[in-house]
Amino acid sequence: RSARPVDAFVRPGTCPRIYDYAVTSGWHQVTLFNTTLPGQEETLSVPLAGDQVDGALGLDPAREYYVYDFWNNSLAGRFKGTDKLTQTLRPGEARMLAIHAVEPNPQFISTSRHIMQGLLDLPQKPVWDARGKTLSGSATVAANETFRIFLATNGAKAVAAAPGCKLEPASDPNLVILAIDSAKTATIDWQVRFE
Repeated sequence: RSARPVDAFVRPGTCPRIYDYAVTSGWHQVTLFNTTLPGQEETLSVPLAGDQVDGALGLDPAREYYVYDFWNNSLAGRFKGTDKLTQTLRPGEARMLAIHAVEPNPQFISTSRHIMQGLLDLPQKPVWDARGKTLSGSATVAANETFRIFLATNGAKAVAAAPGCKLEPASDPNLVILAIDSAKTATIDWQVRFE
C-alpha cells in the first residue's frame, strides 16, 4: 500500500504536494511538500472531510482530530472534522503529520522514533483499559536512546508509568510524554495509569 496523492486531480499540470496514508479510518499519516522554486514559504490546505476525488482526506465530519507534526515535534492542533488543515511550510520543507480521531479516553498520537509515528515502532498498538484506567502497548526501542510516546490525556491525569518508563511534561497541557530507556535494542512493554 502507498500514500494517495490527495491533490493530484485538483491542481492540473502540477505535481501533487499532499499525500495521505490511511492507517485506519481514524488514523492517517499526511505528508505535505513545499516544492515551490525558487524556495519560498508556501501555505497548503486540505479539507479533513469531504470527497477524496475533490482533494479532501475523507475523514468523518462529525469527529474531532489531533494533528501531530513529527519534524517540528509539536502538536499542530485539535481540529473539527469539518475544518481545513492549513499549514505554512518553509522553503523545501516536507512536513509529516499524524492525524488521530479524538477518543473519549487517553490515547497515543505520535512517537519519536519513526516518521510513521507508531505504525512501525509500536508492534502492539496502544489499548485503553477502562476498568484499570490504563493505556498500554509495546514499543521497539534502540539501545541507549530515549524513545518517546506522545499521549493525549483527554481530560485525565497521568499518574504512574511501568518500571523502566517515566512520565515527562509536554509543552501542551493536554499532552504527556512517556519516555522509555533501554540498555539494549528490544521490544519493551509499557503502561501508563491515569486518574
